[in-house]
Amino acid sequence: AFWEHPKVAQIEGLLPPALRGRARDHVRDLGAHYLLAYPPAAIAQHIGCVADAEAKGFAIQIAPSEDARTTDVVVCAPDHLGLFEEVTGCFVSQFVDVQEANLFTRSTGTALDCFRVSSASRGGALTEGETTQLSKVLMSVLAREKPVESFIEQSRRRVFALLHPPAPVRTDIRFDNAASRRFTVVDILTGDR
Repeated sequence: AFWEHPKVAQIEGLLPPALRGRARDHVRDLGAHYLLAYPPAAIAQHIGCVADAEAKGFAIQIAPSEDARTTDVVVCAPDHLGLFEEVTGCFVSQFVDVQEANLFTRSTGTALDCFRVSSASRGGALTEGETTQLSKVLMSVLAREKPVESFIEQSRRRVFALLHPPAPVRTDIRFDNAASRRFTVVDILTGDR
């Protein structure tokens, strides 16, 4: 079974003592595609994010990506209809461009949504100020303090520039029923907007 892979032992070794023993169940819950998609250090951080969400209701992690040209954003919250739109709406309102998105839902009903993002206005990783502001907006929306639409409306003029993609890209949608025993993995490649 894939959850017996040596990589799982590496993940376990990276966890703080309070979270030890969670790696195997976490990986088994999210599937082989998840295990292959992330390095051990990232999965260990995800387990920490899940633990924070269990304690606080939701959790957000924002950190520079390994490539230093983008920023990794992890959102862990109870899954519900519209969660993806809320998170991506927060990105739009803060002029953040999504480079990659991987969405997972644990058997407990908790979403683990992993994004690789960049600054839409200048490209590259988010600055400290952009990271702080994005975190505030995400927390406000996830805590139900303010609807995402209000943040989008505040930045409507800035967002207008994003509505015109620079070049057409052929859309490619693929469904993979072999990557998971319980779910269908959907990969979408299309023009950014």
